[in-house]
Amino acid sequence: MHTCMTTSCFMQALIRSQTRLCQRVPGFRYNLGFVGGAFRTSHIDEENAADQLLVDQASLFSWFPHTYNHTKTHLQNITQLVMTMRRNQAFAKKHDIAVTSQYAVTPHHSGIYPVHQALYDAWREVWNITVSSTEEYLHLKPAYRRRGFVHNGVQVLPRQTCGLFSHTLTRSTFPGGEGRLTSMSEGGELFQTLVDNHISIFMTHYVNYGGEMLAIQLLENLVSFTQRHTNLVLSSQAPEMLAQQYFNRHPEQVEPIWQDPCGEVRFYNRWFSSGKICFTLPSVLLTGDSTVSGEILLNLLLAHPDLLGTKTRADMNNLNFFSTEQYLNGIDWYMAKFPNVRQPVPVTNNMSSPYAAPPHILDFSMRNFDSSKAPLRAWRLLPHAAIIVVLDNLEQKLQTCKSTGQRRKGSHSRPGNDERRSSWLSLAEAIRHRQCSPTTGTLDSLQLWLKFFDPSKIHLVDSKAIWTRPQQVVSEIQDWLGVRVFKPGIHFKTVNGVSSICIDTASQEEATCLPIPLPLHQQGKQGNDEVRVVHGIDGRKIKQRDRPPSSRSL
Repeated sequence: MHTCMTTSCFMQALIRSQTRLCQRVPGFRYNLGFVGGAFRTSHIDEENAADQLLVDQASLFSWFPHTYNHTKTHLQNITQLVMTMRRNQAFAKKHDIAVTSQYAVTPHHSGIYPVHQALYDAWREVWNITVSSTEEYLHLKPAYRRRGFVHNGVQVLPRQTCGLFSHTLTRSTFPGGEGRLTSMSEGGELFQTLVDNHISIFMTHYVNYGGEMLAIQLLENLVSFTQRHTNLVLSSQAPEMLAQQYFNRHPEQVEPIWQDPCGEVRFYNRWFSSGKICFTLPSVLLTGDSTVSGEILLNLLLAHPDLLGTKTRADMNNLNFFSTEQYLNGIDWYMAKFPNVRQPVPVTNNMSSPYAAPPHILDFSMRNFDSSKAPLRAWRLLPHAAIIVVLDNLEQKLQTCKSTGQRRKGSHSRPGNDERRSSWLSLAEAIRHRQCSPTTGTLDSLQLWLKFFDPSKIHLVDSKAIWTRPQQVVSEIQDWLGVRVFKPGIHFKTVNGVSSICIDTASQEEATCLPIPLPLHQQGKQGNDEVRVVHGIDGRKIKQRDRPPSSRSL
């Protein structure tokens, strides 16, 4: 059993280990991360001497930047991160530590994934980082399902664990003792990790190389056993080359998959502590194939104080996060489009409940519906979202599914099956299992959404119903979402031959008026008359102008 308790012993052991590994693995060098703020700050002279000796021998190793004070990057903004990186950069320059690669990782697994956008921006500004690694994408466990991704020009590689942590200092404290330490590298889980992955990145800690030198024993045993018992050829390359090779082999992993940042305790604790609120993410997605009717429904829904949209009107109509390149901007970018609110809303007289529930955030993106990527992306990030789908000619588009179900069941149908199949939940099963013939683009899109979302989380709306019976449509959606009853003021007007539906809200002095689809134009009379208000926000008729025959009210 070898131990190393002095500074000179530690340095000699590390250098000898690197020499031995380099003979077995061409190009191997230990890649050390530096934290300038911790240099020579120990109250133990021996440890300060070890710091100095390591820096004096800096040219023997490769180096990458941590942060100056080993801080958790997800707790800092862009200004703070740039400052701490600049200080670390100045430390490296002062002590002639050559940073020759564009690789970096952060302390505490912080900010790489879930992505903290400020970290990536600071990396780019200070160090021009192009490669990093994490053990937490998509999940920490199982290890074999870890993946890589590219964000903001940084290629993030999957990193593996080897059982050594900052508190693992001796064989007696290693879980399973020395027997497991040996077996891991000699045919056990660490060996299997090396065999299963074309590229492996292992991260250990400084303390693992002193004392009983567990890291040195583990790595050298792994290399020796692999070369004795397999035909694998091991080599070591710069991070940039590793990233190039990895994504050449796995081009499908270049595009990231943003997951619910509060879906796992590890992620949630970091996300919440950084001041980010999961409830800022949308809980309702409004999509479909009828943009005009969808926009009308959006304004009807947003009249409700418990339903909020994007911060700006421009984003409200053009976000399409899940179906366009905007998705690559990341979760921070997406969240910034919505109001950061999750507080009780003051109760108003038109509420049916004496208390206020937290608001729902609503994303209106019609292009999401027929996108092949949007359903999976939405489910990964918003697995509990409610999906409202607005479709033109809804009954006609679903008729093939209804008819097919009747023909396939035939005389074997039990009494009442026809009625049951006409309901959405029954139709959803037929659509999900591709039992509709002939199929259509709409049914194909629905089938893809149903692949990820339960039918109970999807609400279909016929586009024509939005402007022929808007109060009923809104009431059904409110009931489905479980929000308080709120009846928006609605009236129609016709000016210069153009008919519009107008929605009144308590927060706006003037109603929001939107043109309605052409079929209704043709049904109504033309004229230049205007009706201001027909129904108030509580559904009761209130003061109005004389109404000409060309106007209609609900």
